[in-house]
Amino acid sequence: MSNSPIERGYPFTHFAYRLWRVRESRGIRSKQMAEFLGVPPLEYRRYESGECLPNKPMMLELARILNIDIAKIRQWSVYSSRKLEKKVLKGALAYEDDLNKVFDHIGELYEKIYETKIDKVADHSLKNLHKNLTRIFDVPLLPTNFILIMDVLYSEEVRAEKPTYLHEITDFVAKNESLAAFVARDPVLGPFCYYTANLIFFKQNPCTDMMGCFNQLTLDQFKELLFIAVARQGLYDVDAEIPVLQQHIEFCSLSAMMVRELKPHLPKTIDFNHLYMAALLQGLGTHVLYTLIQPSLKGHGEENAGTADNLYAGLEGDLFQLVVYEAHPVVSAMIAANWNFPKEVLEVLKIHHEHPVKHVTSTCALLKVINFFVDNDFPDLSKQDLSDLMAGYPQVDVPLEAFFRTCVKLQDLKNNLIERSSTILDHVNSDISHFISQKVKEVGQQRKRPALPPKRSDFRFRPDYQKILKNVAQIRLKDFFMDVLSPRKGEKLPDFGRRVENLHLHAAFAITQDLESLSERFKISIDEVQLRLES
Repeated sequence: MSNSPIERGYPFTHFAYRLWRVRESRGIRSKQMAEFLGVPPLEYRRYESGECLPNKPMMLELARILNIDIAKIRQWSVYSSRKLEKKVLKGALAYEDDLNKVFDHIGELYEKIYETKIDKVADHSLKNLHKNLTRIFDVPLLPTNFILIMDVLYSEEVRAEKPTYLHEITDFVAKNESLAAFVARDPVLGPFCYYTANLIFFKQNPCTDMMGCFNQLTLDQFKELLFIAVARQGLYDVDAEIPVLQQHIEFCSLSAMMVRELKPHLPKTIDFNHLYMAALLQGLGTHVLYTLIQPSLKGHGEENAGTADNLYAGLEGDLFQLVVYEAHPVVSAMIAANWNFPKEVLEVLKIHHEHPVKHVTSTCALLKVINFFVDNDFPDLSKQDLSDLMAGYPQVDVPLEAFFRTCVKLQDLKNNLIERSSTILDHVNSDISHFISQKVKEVGQQRKRPALPPKRSDFRFRPDYQKILKNVAQIRLKDFFMDVLSPRKGEKLPDFGRRVENLHLHAAFAITQDLESLSERFKISIDEVQLRLES
C-alpha cells in the first residue's frame, strides 16, 4: 500500500508540507519536535502526513517553537488537499507513456549518479508534478517582452497613427522588424497566440505559419489574444528564477531567427514552418517545469517554506536540474500537442536531445546544428572546422557558406537586439532608468583604470533588475486589464457587457473547447455559444 498522503486520501497535506519545510529549515528532527510539543512521535507524524490538524493550543505551541506567526500557520490549515483528478488533456494523452518512462528513468538516474535513493517526500512531489504536467495548458509570461509589447501598444506614436494591423507597427526592437514578427519569435506568447488565433479568428481557414498568422491580426484581435494569455496565469514573479528563464527565452528566439535567415537555403526535404516552430517551442518544457516547480523553493528557508501555494517539497537542486533536463523535451511536445501543433513538430520536440545524430530526422538534425551555433554565440569557425562539424550531421544539406553569412549577421543582430530592448525598457520607466544609472556609476567607481562604460544589457540577468521589471510589468498588466475591460468611447452599456462576456467566453473556449460546459457556465444555449464564438 502507498504511503502517499494524497493517494491515501489524507485531507491536510497543504498544512503538512509547510510544517515539514519550516521544521527542516530550523534543523529540528521530527522526534525532537514531538518532545518539544509533549506528544508521542506517532501523533506528531500524523500532523506531517496530513492525516489531521493540531488543536488550537498545539498551533500556538508550534508558532512559539518555530518562531513563526500564528496567523501564517492558521493560513496553512485553510486549504485541504483532495485526490487529484486524473484527467489528461487531449493533446498530452499521446505522450503520457513517454512521460511515465521519463519519470521512471529520473529515479534510476538519480540513484546511479548520486548513489542515493529519492526520499519519500521528494518521491511524493515528483508524483504530483507528474500528474499535473498532463493537465498544463497555458503558462505565465515573463516581464521583459510583456513590458515591451505593452509600451508600444499604448505609446503616443501608436495612439496618433492608429494602425489597424499588428504588422503596421515597424522598427520595434530590431530594425525593419514589425511587432507581428516580434511576437512570432516570443517562445511563450507567440505559440499560444498562434494556437488561439486559429481557434477563434481563423477557424474556417487556419494559418499554417506563424508569421502569416500574426500579419493578419488586427490590434484589437491581438489585445484579445493577449488578454486570454494573461487572464489565467498572469506573469511569472519568482524574482530569482526570471533571469534563468529569460536566457531560455532569448536562446529559443535566436534559434528561430537563425531559421528565418536560413530559409532561402533549406532543402526541399525540410519544411521551414515546422523547423521554425520546433526552434521556438523547444524551450517550452523548461519554462513549464520552472514555473510549475518553483525551483527557488528548493532550499529550506522559512520564507519559501511557509508561504508559496504551489509548493513542491523535497526537490532540492540536483534533483530539480535532473528533472528539467530529462523531462523538458516530452513536456515541450505535450504542451505543443495541447496547442494543436503539427505532428512533425511534436516529434522533433520529443527527440531533439537524442543521440546518435544519425538516428534523427533531417529537421531535427538541422535544429541541433542551429542550437550549436546559438549556444556558442555564433562562433567564427574556419571552413575546415565548419566542414568537420557538418560531417557529423549527414542529413543536413545546407551550404556551408550560408552558415558563415548567417553567423556573422546574427552575431551583430544579437548584440543590437539585447542592447536595444534594454534601452527601450530604460527609457520608458523612471525606476528602471534610475537603477541602471546607479549600477553604471557603481561599476565605474569599482574599476581601477578607465574602461568602456557598462551597457544597459549587462544588468538584464540580475535578480534585482528583474524584480524592478516584474513590478513595472504588474502595473502594466493592471492598466491593460482596465483598458480591455472598460467601455470604449461611444460604446453603449449593453454592447460593452456583451463584449466583455465574449472575451471571457473566448478565453474559456480556448482552454476547454467544450460547448456544453460553456453553455452551462454562461447560462446560454449551445447554439448561442456557437454564434458568439463565430461572430
